[in-house]
Amino acid sequence: MSGAVTQSHYVIDYLGDVYKCFVVAGDKRFRVFTLQDENPSPVFYDFMGFDPLRIDKCRTCAMLPLCGGGCLVSKEKECSYDREKIKAMVDIRYRNK
Repeated sequence: MSGAVTQSHYVIDYLGDVYKCFVVAGDKRFRVFTLQDENPSPVFYDFMGFDPLRIDKCRTCAMLPLCGGGCLVSKEKECSYDREKIKAMVDIRYRNK
């Protein structure tokens, strides 16, 4: 799960622009507010209201409990998790017990 959907995860750049994730820091489309703002931008609510169960392919995915819906930004494209790598990590973890 991305830290961007938690209350305490913020990235502040040198201009005082605040983002929910370091991956999008500097991209004004994803700025949630500035240090001078009193109210957050609509993007803030997109991050904080993120629910992977609203995404059809996430809702039916067996990997959802492991990834929590993944990266909100990459959801514009496709799933950011390599299912084969996740399956291999789970196999290694439980094979060694």
